[in-house]
Amino acid sequence: MNSQSKVAFFLLLIMVKGVNSEEQSDDLLLQELMAIVDESTDIVTKTKMNANSVPGTVTVLQGSEMESLGAKNVWEALAFVPGILPATLGAGGPSLLARGVSFPFSSGNVKILVNSLSMSRESSGMNSSVLNIPIEQVERIEVVRGPGAIVYGDNAFMGLVNIITDDSNNKAFVRAESNGALAGGLAGSYSDPDQKLKIHGHGYYYDNDSEKVRNGLFASEDRQFGLFSLAYEDFTLSLQSYHSDKQVSDNTSPKEDSDIFSIKQQIELMPELNLSLNFNYLLNNFFQGSAFYQGDTREGTIDLFWTGMQDHQWWFRFNYTEELIDKAGFTNQTLRNTSRPFPPPGNSPQNRPPGPLPPPERGSQNVAASPFKIRDISRKFYSFVLQNQFEITNELTLTSGIRFNYREDLNHGFFTPRIAGVWRISDKHILKAQYAEGFRAPTFFELYPAGNRINLKPEIIETSELSYIYHQPDFSGKITLFYSEIEDMLFAEGDSFGNQTEGENLGVELELSQQLLDSFKWQANFTFVDSSSTRNRQLEDREDFTSANWLANIMLFYQPVKYMLWTAHWNYTGNRDRVFIPVDDEHQLNLTLNIRNLPVKGLEFKVGLENLLADDEVDILTLPNERASLRYGNERTLWFNISYRL
Repeated sequence: MNSQSKVAFFLLLIMVKGVNSEEQSDDLLLQELMAIVDESTDIVTKTKMNANSVPGTVTVLQGSEMESLGAKNVWEALAFVPGILPATLGAGGPSLLARGVSFPFSSGNVKILVNSLSMSRESSGMNSSVLNIPIEQVERIEVVRGPGAIVYGDNAFMGLVNIITDDSNNKAFVRAESNGALAGGLAGSYSDPDQKLKIHGHGYYYDNDSEKVRNGLFASEDRQFGLFSLAYEDFTLSLQSYHSDKQVSDNTSPKEDSDIFSIKQQIELMPELNLSLNFNYLLNNFFQGSAFYQGDTREGTIDLFWTGMQDHQWWFRFNYTEELIDKAGFTNQTLRNTSRPFPPPGNSPQNRPPGPLPPPERGSQNVAASPFKIRDISRKFYSFVLQNQFEITNELTLTSGIRFNYREDLNHGFFTPRIAGVWRISDKHILKAQYAEGFRAPTFFELYPAGNRINLKPEIIETSELSYIYHQPDFSGKITLFYSEIEDMLFAEGDSFGNQTEGENLGVELELSQQLLDSFKWQANFTFVDSSSTRNRQLEDREDFTSANWLANIMLFYQPVKYMLWTAHWNYTGNRDRVFIPVDDEHQLNLTLNIRNLPVKGLEFKVGLENLLADDEVDILTLPNERASLRYGNERTLWFNISYRL
């Protein structure tokens, strides 16, 4: 651990020991983990609403429940979300595949936020490792499936993940795994309601000298995550920092340094009119595979909320962003055991399994085959948002909005609309429908191939969704139908890129949850998706070989006594790439035992076994001119976690 990390941990330890917290009841475990609760979120509309009543498809994962199921970080927890396939690409970086459409960069074109702040620029094309934030420091994870551009803009394309850290508990934890991984963290908070003051912070450290990455390679990795927040009356200041350093046995060294500073001021102009001012400053330094990116971003946002019209809530936003790319490009590294240069980023594969590679597409060429570098590139963009939430009746709500986006780097302005309706037919039945658009701007390696800027347009996704929700105190069910068309998809054209391809996906997601007994609950979800695109040299409509048609989860919770909870999680991924690199079905079974408040109140023990069935973990990376399987072995992992909550 470096000196800065030690200082951060020491300060947080003082904070934890010096703060009093409210005692928790003996049956807190039962309350948190065995009840079906109504979640509340503002991720979709910027207006706090019940998750079942917000427009679109939203899932809220509670950190305490994810802990009980054995998830060690946010990335593992996202496997519980219908339609989401967590993927490990290249040097072991976390990514996502949402609703069957694969993108080997920018976290699968799912926007990742930490406390509503983006800790990486989508233009870098890198998979941010903030998905590795430990679940012990997470209050909840808000997940939107489908485009969320009207609220969050660029790269809220296939979906959006907002990681909300826990700011209300004083807690320390240590976790050890049989594969050599060791992690620990602290969280502390102080609040003075009379002074309207709240301070909290987090610190986390992870180390593993023998981490499996892919195809028999190993890595040594350490990670640090830190957070500090101060809120006084209507003013908030926050600092968030994430750092990751990995040394792989093939001499590649993926690294990430991401730091963000944010200030926010809320002002009540009048009872029905509120103003919010926000400024963010982001620093990024990435090195992944052959790609590197270093730059900073300044972002300012003005929000106005007006409730002066009966049954209406109006929201207006202006956002201005200036990004400076200090340097970005590719090195001249080559793929191990081949003469092929590294492909564009996204944690690209550096090794291949034994045997021949699948044949390249007809007429294929390597993109970014030669090393190049760009320096001191300034990019400016701004947007306006107008949204109205109209309570037509007590049962029917209509949300409509439009966003205008202008990007100086593309010399292009365009609109992304959204309209959604929620019909609360009765206390038990809810019907939702939505049409929304999102966009993805080109990354630096697409916009500046070989270091020269070219003319490109953003990709546009148009998604329609229809959901039915049945909800009772002891049972809930939800079924969602979705269909998306993607226009102007970017694809390699020789040694450049162009907007010449398109894609689509359609599918159904089923979610079920039932409290059978006071001591037993089960949850399940099932996804079917069929996706295709013309992202190939022949521009033919082909199935997305990286994705699986079927995904499923079953979760069981059994609490025989108040201080003990047993959980089981079965995760299923259907077969993939049925042509070039066939990958069989995967079955992951995890078991966890939770013991809380024994022998001391606030003390908690967890022990678990990951991958009980010893099934192979395989991901597929599809690039313009080849496909590669990334194999991570079939190792069972035994782990132990001890935590103390004051």
